This record gives sequence, C-alpha cells and structure tokens, in this order.
Amino acid sequence: MEDVAQNCPVEDESGTIAIAPGLNARILQPGYGRAAVIGDYADTNVWLWLFDEEAEDRHGKVIWESGANVFQFQLGSGQVIKGWDMGVPCMLEGETRELVVAGDLAYGNAVRGEIPPNATLIFNIELLRVKAPE
Repeated sequence: MEDVAQNCPVEDESGTIAIAPGLNARILQPGYGRAAVIGDYADTNVWLWLFDEEAEDRHGKVIWESGANVFQFQLGSGQVIKGWDMGVPCMLEGETRELVVAGDLAYGNAVRGEIPPNATLIFNIELLRVKAPE
C-alpha cells in the first residue's frame, strides 16, 4: 500500500488542516493506528453542532451524537456527506478530529431536521477503527 501520509494535508502554524475550500480540520486527539483510505470501512463516534461564529469554540446548537452506537460507513462510497468523504481519509485510528464543513460539502440547500439550508456544520469524529474491504 502506498504511504498515505505523503498525500495528506498537514497542519499550519495555527493547527488548522486546510483539506479543501470549505473544509478545515483540527486534530483534537492524535491517533496511533494506520491512516484511513478511500474504500475502508470506518467505525466512528460522532458529535454534530451547527457552526455559530458567536458561540464558544464556534459550537452552536447540538444536533446529534452517536452516543453508545458506533456509526460505520465506507469512505468514498457516498454514504455520508462530501465533507466526510474528503475529511476522514488520512485520519489515524484512535484520532479525534474536528471538521468544519461548509454547506455545499454538507447538505447544501436541503433541510435536514434541525439543520437549515446551506448550514456550516462542526463535527467531532473519533475514528475507532478502520478496516479494508474484503
């Protein structure tokens, strides 16, 4: 397997990882395992907030958390929003990452429950395990 880290964006001096326009990350807890790649199945714990420039740490209203239920998806398969398919690759097992996802990489103009159209979202994603497809 190719060295994934060679193709991964790195933190700038402020600790921000600019993944793509409208998609930034920050490592909250460093990982210890291998890096996630497109095609992997990812087991995660997730917390979701609306982005609010005025709120503490920009975390506005809490929208959802996975709680005791592990949320699993396959990277790059379109099972999750584009911001996740772009922001979870390169995470290491055991890592917790904050993703700030602009509306066009989240749900666009669609309304999703308490998420208004074109909302910027903040996700904290804990990558518990990655598994290559069989």
